[in-house]
Amino acid sequence: MHPVPRLAAWSRAGSRWAAAGLALLGTACGGGASAPATTPPAPAPTCLQVGAFTTTGSIVPTVGVDALREISGICESGLAPGLLWVHDDDPVGLLHAVTPTGSVRAQATFAATLYDVEDLARGPGPVAGASYLYLADTGDNARARPFVRLLRIAEPEVPAGAGHVLPVSAEVFVLAYPDGAHDVEALVVDPADGTPYLLEKDPAGGDVFRVPMPLDPAWTESAPGTLVRVTSGRPLPPDVTAADAAPDGSRLFVRSYFSAVQLLRPAGQPFEACFTAVPCPFTAPGFGQYEALCVSASGDALWTTTELVLGSTVPLQRAPLLEAPTPP
Repeated sequence: MHPVPRLAAWSRAGSRWAAAGLALLGTACGGGASAPATTPPAPAPTCLQVGAFTTTGSIVPTVGVDALREISGICESGLAPGLLWVHDDDPVGLLHAVTPTGSVRAQATFAATLYDVEDLARGPGPVAGASYLYLADTGDNARARPFVRLLRIAEPEVPAGAGHVLPVSAEVFVLAYPDGAHDVEALVVDPADGTPYLLEKDPAGGDVFRVPMPLDPAWTESAPGTLVRVTSGRPLPPDVTAADAAPDGSRLFVRSYFSAVQLLRPAGQPFEACFTAVPCPFTAPGFGQYEALCVSASGDALWTTTELVLGSTVPLQRAPLLEAPTPP
């Protein structure tokens, strides 16, 4: 629901010429065995430039009763590049496949007891090479829910044309926080191993919780799995409403209603190090109720959209991701 800021750093490897000179000196002097070659450290990651967001099309929220009026999650298909999956902020088992111009291609329907579905992410799952959709039924404005749910769905193929209804199966995993209820509207899935993370929404900044792996269908309302706290001290920006990881796991993109940041994974560090990285702010659309953000499947763009607040359509907006210029 609100802002965010900070910055990232550059680092450079030492001179290869100096290392080579030392090696030659050792050889010339004829002294003992030469020192083992060393591999220069990997360069620190740098912030990508986020280009201007432009509207590629608009969704007309007329599919079903009130459908697509409160979009709260978005991700790009792993099977059909350019096709976007979105869902509403409601307890209905329904995903919509839409084109960048806003045309609705299909609806994926599933049976599940839901309360407040807040985000959507794509990632790997139990079948190697397959694409899975993850849904976070984690909304809790009152911070009163005794448990939340994570859903995993094998992404369906969407046929050509429009008007398709695709029944799918959803695995449901019930989870509880280790320290009482939290309000969460953002889900991130590690693109390398499929580990899901829940990012807290709080005006004072949020913390991160990890879903223990492997996901266990035996986690139910009567015996939920326990989420693992990853951070403390609320390192996340205030009021996080959406987040997604780059396909290579090098960075996260996180947004609130009015601001957005990029969080870089430090060189040689695990994926979780992203969550406490110094942020790089970038400009994202904020005139609306933005609760959805994703990285394109190719990693070269961001997508965002808002709930229907003004007018009769919902814009789909895209921004290119560009390499930052090399500093002098």
